[in-house]
Amino acid sequence: MIGAILQATSLPVTTAVTCPLQRQHPALVAQAAATSALLTGNRFTLGMGTGEELNEHILGGRWPSAEERLEMLEERSGSSGELLGGGLVSHAGLHYTVETARLYSVSAEPPPICMSGFGGKAIRLAARIADGYMCVQANEDFVRLYRESGRRPAGPGRGEGLPGEDAGRAPKTMHRLWPNKEIPDEAAQLPPLPRHFSQVAQLVSEDMVSTPCSPTEM
Repeated sequence: MIGAILQATSLPVTTAVTCPLQRQHPALVAQAAATSALLTGNRFTLGMGTGEELNEHILGGRWPSAEERLEMLEERSGSSGELLGGGLVSHAGLHYTVETARLYSVSAEPPPICMSGFGGKAIRLAARIADGYMCVQANEDFVRLYRESGRRPAGPGRGEGLPGEDAGRAPKTMHRLWPNKEIPDEAAQLPPLPRHFSQVAQLVSEDMVSTPCSPTEM
């Protein structure tokens, strides 16, 4: 799919976001990311996060706590980074095993990795292990914490918006199309079925919508 998208556009593509924890082994996600980087001519960024039960519960395994999922994501980052660099990797950790794995087709520059986070621990982890940070909430405190916690200067910011929308109409449109964007923190990660999201989204009012808009194309 990513390769097909890049045949039709010259824009960069980012997954927002992939969960490389339970349903998809980190080594397989690394292979997919390396292939996508080659297909896109290095216009690919791997966005990753700790996942949502909606997607991850389907194989019947236990849904780990947020703290454990962050631990899994941190363990995953070391071996995946080596794989994306073309190294031969063996790893026996608390959560994952990788045995003499190597990706034979990789870009000269590994694809950058952005991490999603909705709380202090996740944001600090993103600053420690990722190249960038992403969040659907328009929260200045989150961005400030990431920048203050980072090992490297923060890159340019990006956000979602409603191009071509009138400022007065945009919140109504966003509330109709994506009210669950405003469901806070872990409440947006725990519902296992779409109908549960619909039930929680009923608590989101139109004045809670924070998505920016523009009268012209963004």
